[in-house]
Amino acid sequence: DVAFAVAGRAVAAHLVAIAELVADRLPRSPQLVVLDEPWLGDLMLPGFPLPPEPAIDLVSGAMAAVTPDVTVGLHSCGAADIASLLAAGPDVLSVPVDRRLVRVAGYLVRFLEGGGRIAWGVVPTDGPIATGTDRAVRRLGEVWGELIRRGGDPAMLQARSIVTPCCGLGTHTPAVATQVCRATRDIGRRIEADAVPVSAA
Repeated sequence: DVAFAVAGRAVAAHLVAIAELVADRLPRSPQLVVLDEPWLGDLMLPGFPLPPEPAIDLVSGAMAAVTPDVTVGLHSCGAADIASLLAAGPDVLSVPVDRRLVRVAGYLVRFLEGGGRIAWGVVPTDGPIATGTDRAVRRLGEVWGELIRRGGDPAMLQARSIVTPCCGLGTHTPAVATQVCRATRDIGRRIEADAVPVSAA
C-alpha cells in the first residue's frame, strides 16, 4: 500500500516538473504527454498486485496532475483491457493495431465521438522490422473498417487518429529507429491522402 501510494505521488510530481519546464522553455507549444504503463496489460489477470479500480485510480491521478494544461495520453503495448485504459480518462489512447481491437469497437467509437484521439501503433517494433508499409496499412484498414461497420464515422476516424510505432525504440539502433519513424511517417501521409484501403472483414 505504501509503495504504490509513493509511486503515484512520484510520477505525478515528475509529470508536473517536466510540464513546467517545457512550458517555461517553449511557452507557445502545446504539450502532449503519453504515460507508458506496460503492466496494465496484466490488470485483469489473477495475481495482479492491485485490484483494477485502485490501479486505474493511480494512473488517472497521475494524468490529472497536469490536465487541463497538457493533453495526456495512455499507452500500453500489451493486450490491455481497453475499457480499463479508457476508464483512467486519457485524452489520447495509444495501442498497437491488432485484430482484437474489433471486439471493443463500441468503446473505441464512443471514445472518439467524445472527443478522444487514438494513437494507432502501426509499425511493429519487435522482431524483424518490415521494409515496406503495405502490410501495416492493410492491418489498420481492417480494424478501421470494422469500426466503421459498427457505427464509426470515417471522417472522424481519419481526423482523430495519430499513427505511431507499436512500442518504444530504445532497444533499437539509430538506423533501425530511423527506419521505423520513416515508415510511420509514410503511413501517416497515406492516411492524410485518404489512401488507406478500409475493409470490414
